[in-house]
Amino acid sequence: EEGGHVGFTACLGDITEKKEAEEELRRERNKLEFVVGAMGAGLALFDENEELQWANNTLREWFDFDERNQAGVLHCWEVYDCLPAEANPEDRHCPHCPLSAAIRTGEPNTGHAERVDDDGVWHYYMQVATPVEFGRDQYLVLTLDVTEQRRQTEQVQIINRLTRALEYTRDVNRVHHLVLTCVTAGHALG
Repeated sequence: EEGGHVGFTACLGDITEKKEAEEELRRERNKLEFVVGAMGAGLALFDENEELQWANNTLREWFDFDERNQAGVLHCWEVYDCLPAEANPEDRHCPHCPLSAAIRTGEPNTGHAERVDDDGVWHYYMQVATPVEFGRDQYLVLTLDVTEQRRQTEQVQIINRLTRALEYTRDVNRVHHLVLTCVTAGHALG
């Protein structure tokens, strides 16, 4: 009255259920992150523009894309570091990208990618891109590190080629050359 404060009105709402639901959601998200991390797989969710929406910690560790992220928005090719920097921005779609194929066809698609990490270690990944719906089209990309299996496959192939070559070679110098070449061929037989 007369310009002075007389009282106040307060409205209180009980948000206990909302907070409990948020806590339950946080627990479930952590559980999912733990399960996906325990299986040793990289997992990412992309939109129809190939922009990253979410990625688990395993994928972040393998590809270390957080440090390369300057603009705040990461595309598939930036996450997996699969295109050279000088590539034309309009043509930044990998020809064998399983995500691009899944977006184009609406069907799951599988691909493979090679990468040398910052320590110079070669890795071979299998990627499976699958369309999913969360109110809008999104794409889940499962990435598995199959480097060891790839190395073993290459070793068996080299041993098979060496065996076939040795069957038909009688020259000792040629045999020594073949064996030394196979044993020292990069990461194959080491």
